[in-house]
Amino acid sequence: MIPLVFVALAVVSSASAAHVSPVGKVISMLARLQEQVVAEGKEEAAAYDKFACFTRDAVVKTHNEMTRGSKRSSLLGTEISGLQSEIDALAGEISGLANDIAAKERHIEELNSNRTAQKAEFDQMHSDMKKALVALKSAIHAVKTSLSNLPAGQSYLAIRRALDPLKEALVVVGSTPTDALRLLDVVDDPEIDHLAHPHQGQANAYEHHSDTVLSKLDELHDQFRENLKQLENDEFQHRAAYEMALQVANQEIKAKTDLKEEKQEISDSKSTKMGELDAEKTKVDEEYKKDKAYMDELKAAAESAAQEWDTRSKTRADELAALKQGIQILKGSTSVMNKSLMSRHVSRFTLPSYRSVSFPLTRRRYAHAPATSLLQAAFPHHTHRYQPTHERPDPRADAARDRVVNLLRSKGEHLRSPVLRMLASQISEDPFDKVRQLIEDLISKLQAEELTEMGHKEWCDKEMKAATEQRDAQQADKERLEGEIETLQSDISSSKDTIATLTQEIADLNKQRNEAMQLRETERQQNEAAKTEAEESRDAVDQALTIIQDFYNGAQTPASEQSFTQLRIRHAKLRSAAYRARHRQAPLPEGPFSGPYQGRQGKVGGIIGLLETIRDDFAQSATDIAQAETDALATYNQLKDTLDGDISSKESDKSSEASLLEGKEGDLVTKQNEHRTAVDLLQQAIDKLEHLQPACVSTGTTYAEAKASSKAEIDALKEALSILENTSFTAIQTGSSRTTLLRSRMPAIA
Repeated sequence: MIPLVFVALAVVSSASAAHVSPVGKVISMLARLQEQVVAEGKEEAAAYDKFACFTRDAVVKTHNEMTRGSKRSSLLGTEISGLQSEIDALAGEISGLANDIAAKERHIEELNSNRTAQKAEFDQMHSDMKKALVALKSAIHAVKTSLSNLPAGQSYLAIRRALDPLKEALVVVGSTPTDALRLLDVVDDPEIDHLAHPHQGQANAYEHHSDTVLSKLDELHDQFRENLKQLENDEFQHRAAYEMALQVANQEIKAKTDLKEEKQEISDSKSTKMGELDAEKTKVDEEYKKDKAYMDELKAAAESAAQEWDTRSKTRADELAALKQGIQILKGSTSVMNKSLMSRHVSRFTLPSYRSVSFPLTRRRYAHAPATSLLQAAFPHHTHRYQPTHERPDPRADAARDRVVNLLRSKGEHLRSPVLRMLASQISEDPFDKVRQLIEDLISKLQAEELTEMGHKEWCDKEMKAATEQRDAQQADKERLEGEIETLQSDISSSKDTIATLTQEIADLNKQRNEAMQLRETERQQNEAAKTEAEESRDAVDQALTIIQDFYNGAQTPASEQSFTQLRIRHAKLRSAAYRARHRQAPLPEGPFSGPYQGRQGKVGGIIGLLETIRDDFAQSATDIAQAETDALATYNQLKDTLDGDISSKESDKSSEASLLEGKEGDLVTKQNEHRTAVDLLQQAIDKLEHLQPACVSTGTTYAEAKASSKAEIDALKEALSILENTSFTAIQTGSSRTTLLRSRMPAIA
């Protein structure tokens, strides 16, 4: 459907004069063209009907001839196929008979070969058997002669000599009876060799043994005669079976050969008949091809004429449709076209709200190194004197420690002993090592104090000085740590403020970027809508121009002329006398068309020029809007890159500041722990000074009272030591610093 924007054809102002406008002239010209096209179409329709009737009748007649030829060819083909199937079946049977004959001939060859081998084996066995019989007769004669003419010893030797050839003959035959073998074994037995020289009483034994040999030889002779007779009977049966099998095989070969020759004669007869039918089918097929060629020419001519008629009809219908469409557009949309052309301008949707925005937030770089306090500058390599361990103590050690601590505290309070109270305080702080040795050393010291009071003042001076120095040092550590903690707290507060500022700035930048993105999307949609309207108007006008140009330009293409040339050649061939005589057909009427239909050229030049002017105007508008969108997108991308860079920079600064804050907070916790330790050590130093005063400052205590107090302290330490001796420690804090520090607080032996 053509859009209404096609009213661009009516570019003339609506304020026309009283005379006929150019649009009215165009409408009048298009109406006259319509009338001429319709009249020519009616004349061509009548000519085409006459030509179509002739070709239809000729095609029907030729088709009937072809149908009859096709049926005859199909019958002949069926008969030929049947004969071919029969010939193939006969060929298979002939091949099978030939294979059977060959198999029978091979069977005869196998029978002859087997018979030859069988006869040779018989001849050999027959000869050996006769030789064995001759040997048996000789042996019997020799035994009888030796028994009649020779003494007993000599007759035995004569028998053994006579039986040696017989033994060889029996071995050759290979079928010696069991009794004969035993006979030969008896004769050859070495144990009876002494019979060759008989003594008194052995004559009867010789005679009995010779009779046995003679009897066995007679039996063996009879048995061999039976075996020879059986061998001859078996040979007769084998020869009869061979001759019977040979006769049967030859009869089967003759029968199959006769059947093969009979089937070959039948096959040759069917092949001759199939050749005659094939020749007839070839003739029928050639006539069918001639009829088909003529009908193809008729169909081709009819199809060509139909195609040309369809082409001319479609061209004429397209022409009429284009003319009608143009008239409707010109008549119904003139005012809209004028309004569209009067408003030639391009809306430029610029959005200075985000293009001219300024950003008061500047990109800042924050110092990532923490501030250095005066104390840190003064002690750059300071290390803690005490690092707590994190080993998990043995519960039994904890229980023993608690019992010792409670004991020492109670005794210290009761006896008002600063030594016991200080030791209890030290043990209660954390796990310790070598506690047993420490208590033993303290006991030794206290016992030594009972023996002498000679270095008391010197010891007091030394301990008071050490306690005072320790108090002052812990006080300095406490003040230094308080300064460092105050600096870290200030730095942490500053880092938190910086992170909050960066967070707010990042949020503001993200907000501005989102607002710019929304404004850019609105501008893009507006530009896209304006560009789409201009492009749709351009495309609509171009479509109208294309419809008219395609029709009138396409009607002039050489292809139409070529198709008409082919149609005229085909018509001339069908009208030739020789062709009609060969196919027995009536003359072909003149063709319905004289040339291609190209429409009414030269009448639409003014309309096409008008459409081209309007199309170019809308195309320029679309180009201007596209350029405006490109410029706006470039401005937005530049702004977006700036915002993204600021956001990325500030997020990096925030991440770095957060890492620094985490480190400072960890340092603060460490310093606070060190401060608590320093406070505890300071309090211990003060307590030590207080504990030393009773011993070093005159309090009015007598020597007996001091000795009793010392004895009570020693007893308390021994009791604590017994508790430790009954406990196995598995996890006691290592490190000699505690023990050294504790021992430094104990009274030294003068």
